[in-house]
Amino acid sequence: MRNIIISRLNGGLGNQMFQYSIGRAISFHTDRELYLETGDLDRDTLRQCLIHNFDIKCTLVDEEFLAKRLLWPIKLVKRFPNLPFPFSRIKYIREKSFEYDKGVFDLSGDICLDGYWQSPKYFDNIKKDIYNEFKISELTSPYRISVSHQILNGNSVSIHIRRGDYISNPKTNSYHGTCSVLWYNRAMEMIQSKFKDINYFVFSDDLNWAKENIHSRYPMNFVENQSDGKDYEDLYIMSLCKHNIIANSSFSWWSAWLNRNPEKVVICPQDWFSVKHINTKDLLPDEWIRLK
Repeated sequence: MRNIIISRLNGGLGNQMFQYSIGRAISFHTDRELYLETGDLDRDTLRQCLIHNFDIKCTLVDEEFLAKRLLWPIKLVKRFPNLPFPFSRIKYIREKSFEYDKGVFDLSGDICLDGYWQSPKYFDNIKKDIYNEFKISELTSPYRISVSHQILNGNSVSIHIRRGDYISNPKTNSYHGTCSVLWYNRAMEMIQSKFKDINYFVFSDDLNWAKENIHSRYPMNFVENQSDGKDYEDLYIMSLCKHNIIANSSFSWWSAWLNRNPEKVVICPQDWFSVKHINTKDLLPDEWIRLK
């Protein structure tokens, strides 16, 4: 019987994509059967499971599936992760830090992963598979189809502006922070120093703010939110742009990473968090431009 790996899902779509990708990579390299556990999302009133909208190679399970293998209360195991629990049929592994941990590939037996695992180093060796599995077979929104045609027919640059709870929640704001108008202006100046005839496409969860604050001498296309719950389609059409200016957001990150243009320029924030103690050296690909 094959060993299994369970990756616990939580957070928004970008987080779920990282959590799937590390599980997929370990499954591939160690011949384990992959399961995604959705218990945290089932209880979350703000987030929902969106990863199943891609062509993922795994099975979605509820928290009971994990509980039957732990044989201990999940809350207790989460409080003391990475420790052996007698009679448990699965090792519960909590992410130790934000940095890449190659040791997770060397674990034996059945394992459960709990964390964010935000580094492309986990899945670099299967990047073609990840590209294909996160590709949308077809867009369902006529509006997004129209936008995608415009993107593909010009020198397109996506600009992603993440506000939402980064602004409205003081605790979240103090931890994550946001990119300033000055930062976006500098990012656009850098793009404009490299390319001509640019066509910007602006994506944001606060489009009114973006329209009031983000300006350029080049055409600005503000992509309207569709409010249909299909954020994965927005991420996909962002990835179709030739170049990307991204926010400090995992959703933003994936739109740039999935961009298949071999000559793409990606401009990202040098400081991914407001707090200074988190080392993000393994998050951002070397070829991306880190802008202070």
